[in-house]
Amino acid sequence: MDYLIKAMAFDDHARIYFVSCKDALNTIGDRLSYYPSALAAVGRVMSTTLMMGAMLKLEETVTVKVEGNGPIGLILAEADAHGNVRTYCSNPHCHFEYGELNKLNVKATVGDSGFINVIKDLKLKEPFIGMTPIINGELAEDFAYYFNVSEQVPSVVSLGVLVDTDGRCLTSGGFIIQLLPNTPDEIIDEIENKMKSFPTMSDLLTSDLNGEDIIKMISKDARILETMDVNFKCKCSKERFENGLITLGKKELTEILEVDKTAHTVCHFCGNEYDFTEDDLKAAREDYVQKFNIESENETVELSDKAPRVLDILREEGLIAEREIDNSEPCDITMEKLPIPAPRSAILQTLTRADTGFISGLAYSDIRGFGASHPTIGELRYGSLEIEVVYPLDEEDTWYVGDIFVTEVEGLMGERSDIYF
Repeated sequence: MDYLIKAMAFDDHARIYFVSCKDALNTIGDRLSYYPSALAAVGRVMSTTLMMGAMLKLEETVTVKVEGNGPIGLILAEADAHGNVRTYCSNPHCHFEYGELNKLNVKATVGDSGFINVIKDLKLKEPFIGMTPIINGELAEDFAYYFNVSEQVPSVVSLGVLVDTDGRCLTSGGFIIQLLPNTPDEIIDEIENKMKSFPTMSDLLTSDLNGEDIIKMISKDARILETMDVNFKCKCSKERFENGLITLGKKELTEILEVDKTAHTVCHFCGNEYDFTEDDLKAAREDYVQKFNIESENETVELSDKAPRVLDILREEGLIAEREIDNSEPCDITMEKLPIPAPRSAILQTLTRADTGFISGLAYSDIRGFGASHPTIGELRYGSLEIEVVYPLDEEDTWYVGDIFVTEVEGLMGERSDIYF
């Protein structure tokens, strides 16, 4: 049975998390026919995500995304504070070994570059998001680097997955040691010295030792705080997939009805399959029609080629003040003498010739002033503009010379809504 243990150790100066998740890993491995090294990579991410979930409380959740340059592609795992987890990878059908060592090559499977993203839903206004680069590819060192750099928590991470010759997982698990603030140097030295000669996770999991025994090996004074069951739990359902079908839109649903009559869907997390009959698809199309008030079979929704501006919508609602729009011909400071007072177009051209960091600080200081108020980004826009020059011999003719990438930020502060930088 899979389980997770939380403990305090080293005179209560460190936390230890231990997890064993063989059954949960075999659940997805069996359902989606994972190859050995892909199963090992996903197992290591699953173990770490479960232990991260144990660091949360109540209904908080964590999502871990590992996206390297290896053939497995994206590895995604989700866990909560109660030992429930689900995982997914883009390509479960890849396998690599270390030559004659007969050892699974997780690094070649994941890749040696890329990023680890951690998203914690703490039930606040915004989630916590951390990101660090992949520095090794074997994942244990990469997650230790994440904890040390992104969360500023000195950590030791040990992970291991052992896969049998039939492709099923024999053992999967790991432990994390995290130092609490103001840990004495002698305890830090003790942990470092112990980890230098500590057995590998795979060796520990294949021995007769259980989780508590391994924690006691790490620290003799360890106190077990909690032990919980670990379960693979997917959130998929036919209703969720039906909602996904509705988002396809009326036109695409009609094409499916005309060509295939039915739809077959598969959950990439657990492998569950959901079939939708012709009547189900018609009902989904009807739900789309009712939701978007589209009555005619041939009715189409005309979309503007220009995206609406958020602040324009707020102005229409009377939530922010109107601003004056200057549509006059931009000043060209390379061709004309700089007028004083300078128009906005001349100011922007002048600023682009200065140091970017200094100008950003100057702009912020000017907006903020000496009060306690801060500007708020109302809308950030970016895109490319075509550059054309006037043909010297015919001013009515222009030449296209290329594109330029531009950004624009419209900010708000109090009653002001005309702040651009």
